[in-house]
Amino acid sequence: FNNDGADTVARRLAALRVAGAGPRVGIHPGGKWPVKRWPTRHVVALARRLRRTLDARVVLLTGAGRDARWTEAAADALGGDGVGVVPALGVREAAALVGVLDAFVAADGGMAHVSVAVGTPTVALFGSAEPDVWFPYEGAGPFRAACEPLPCRPCHRHACPLGHAACVERLDPARVARDVETVLAHAAGATGRGDQARGGARGPAGTPSNGEGPR
Repeated sequence: FNNDGADTVARRLAALRVAGAGPRVGIHPGGKWPVKRWPTRHVVALARRLRRTLDARVVLLTGAGRDARWTEAAADALGGDGVGVVPALGVREAAALVGVLDAFVAADGGMAHVSVAVGTPTVALFGSAEPDVWFPYEGAGPFRAACEPLPCRPCHRHACPLGHAACVERLDPARVARDVETVLAHAAGATGRGDQARGGARGPAGTPSNGEGPR
């Protein structure tokens, strides 16, 4: 991948030969701190659930540096499940790629903000941090923060002071999958309303609907 526009990125994404005929959903497994990183088993469970329930075309994005190991671990666990793996990209390239997806799931951090900035329906995974502070986009478009209600969060620590990291361990893949379905439905509804306002014209079949977020 290089910074040569969304059309070229879309073609190269198609060249990954990801299984499925449903929405294109990206997952970024990494996270800078332990309380930002969703467990690999949850990433794997989410990918399999989206494949099963939505026939989703799932793509794992690789983080930079040491973050790459989390994508590699998830890809190894998924094996031949038809999930694509994208190598580490620069910010501009990653933004172009995320911009042609139908939905994106990422830990609380830079890639979640990039996804919102390009208008892709986004689910941000929160551990110790407060979504109202670090993800103030809900209500502005197809964007959701997924977090587990616990008495110990938000603590805003980089590592769990109680030693259990329940805020990420208990964040259920089934719940996150429902959030993905919610942002996809939000984006589809917003696109439908916009098409009706323009006299019912619709884009070509298969054109990603990236909702009503900022561009």
